[in-house]
Amino acid sequence: MKSALFALCLALAGSADAAPAVRVTNTEHNDGSGSSKAIDPEKRESVETFFDAGRKPTYKIVYKLDDRLQPVSGIYYNNAGRIFQKSTYTLDGADHMIQEIVYDGKDALVCTKNYVWGTRYGQPTLIEVQVYDRNGNLTKSQKRGSSPNRSR
Repeated sequence: MKSALFALCLALAGSADAAPAVRVTNTEHNDGSGSSKAIDPEKRESVETFFDAGRKPTYKIVYKLDDRLQPVSGIYYNNAGRIFQKSTYTLDGADHMIQEIVYDGKDALVCTKNYVWGTRYGQPTLIEVQVYDRNGNLTKSQKRGSSPNRSR
């Protein structure tokens, strides 16, 4: 009896030191498309695979995560496994993305997106996305719920 209790205590102690489990989240949209996202806390990595309405994989993003498991960068792969985009992300203290710098698959700057946050009904909400080209010129500013406005 004592040895069984001792073995149980060792097993429980060992499981406390075990790495956190991988967490998977599946999302489905009204049109049948969706995504599956697996977060691996031990590797500080997340892989999100996107599917079309026929459940065929279309592309995936491999995210590098910070200590709080928030994304700091993403590498986008097409269905053939080729890199077509890379992004780095800046988040505010509430873990809202406030900037995304987008590069093509060969590391050339494509654009910078600034995300403007506000509140709606007392809750944080994204109110505007400002997109700047590789030269820093504002190319469009889209308010949430409106069509894109071209800058002059």
